[in-house]
Parts: sequence; structure tokens; C-alpha cells
Amino acid sequence: MSRNLTETDLLNADWKQLRTEITGWQEEDQNFCGYDGSTRFWCSAAIFDVYWVGQKELNQAHYECYLTEDLELTGFREKLPFSVSYEWKVMLAEKLHWRDVVAEILSETSGSQLGLFED
Repeated sequence: MSRNLTETDLLNADWKQLRTEITGWQEEDQNFCGYDGSTRFWCSAAIFDVYWVGQKELNQAHYECYLTEDLELTGFREKLPFSVSYEWKVMLAEKLHWRDVVAEILSETSGSQLGLFED
């Protein structure tokens, strides 16, 4: 990896979705259910783990989806020559359309329709 790698290079990299892992949960005493998930993306220089939650009230059709604070960006083969802020990681997650990934995963998992998702 070139030491000249920049944040802009990563924003413009050819990212691929590698995998998504989810865990379902239900808070019966609070009338909520949902999924905790992580979606891993990679490019030739880095790996990006996007952690998210999709939750809804038990009697509602809409999932509210949001990122957690645990977004992880690491070098693919060696350490990245810079560190980035949480805000930059959110910008990268948005560029990678994390909400679309979550909507697809949850629609397949929960039997919901894509139109049932909201920010």
C-alpha cells in the first residue's frame, strides 16, 4: 500500500460488500424488536465494518435504522497512514448506501417489504 493513500482515495475506491451478520432481539417489556447487524465492505486498501441497528415497535410495520458509533476502518494488508473521524466514517457508510443494504437484508430476514423502512 502506498503511504500516499488519502481519505479521498478511500472515498473513491472500488468498494465491495463482503458479508452481513445479524442478530435478532426482542424487548417484550418495552414492546420493541429488531436486529443488530454488521456489514463488512472491502477495497484493495481497507476493510470497513459498518455496525447498525434496525428496530421497531412490535405492532408497527416500519423499522427505524441507524448506525452505531462502532464503525471500524482498518488497513487491508497494513495499517492505514492516517486516522479518520466518526463523521468521515459516516460519510463513507452513506457513500456505500448502508441503508439500502440494511433494507435488503431485513426484508429477506423479516418478510417485510422494502417500503416499510424509514430513516
